[in-house]
Amino acid sequence: MTMTAPTEIGIACRDIDTLAQFYVCAFGFTFISRIDVAARPLADLPLSDTAYTVVRLQSPFGERLKLLSAHVAYRPSAQQRPARNLLGTANTSFLTVIVADLAATAQQAMRCGATMLGETVRIRPDLDIVFLQDPEGNYLEVAQYGDIRCYRADLQPDGDRREIDEGSASQTSAFFKAPPPPSFP
Repeated sequence: MTMTAPTEIGIACRDIDTLAQFYVCAFGFTFISRIDVAARPLADLPLSDTAYTVVRLQSPFGERLKLLSAHVAYRPSAQQRPARNLLGTANTSFLTVIVADLAATAQQAMRCGATMLGETVRIRPDLDIVFLQDPEGNYLEVAQYGDIRCYRADLQPDGDRREIDEGSASQTSAFFKAPPPPSFP
């Protein structure tokens, strides 16, 4: 498989305009497009049996958020989500935003409508995180690394890349063994 563009994440939402404004205000995403999609039979597309709107936002590194909202007379209620033990609920997901100044970013996000789920925690000497919820209750992890080059050397200019030592490289490749290809009759 060859990916042809950065990853896009879809988020179903109730109030697409409020959520779009939140991600622009809180994290500096830029507005790319707004598209209204006509209703399709449910068998054709599992997203919605009514018309819906897609708003695309792009991060400074090129990842995109696709906010999707069905055109319905009612507004679905927000999903009840736990404020603690996120990993205790199957299928829980969160968006991670890696920033240079965690405190300033968290404060900006709260000014834009986020709710803080706890204090900033130092996970290890080079990593601080805090969890927030956006205005519709979706989880957000805001992370700050002491030296981002140690975590994402691939994002640095070629002359500034840090080498991965052979020990950690072999551990990684041993952990991520590719499954055998499927066999077809």
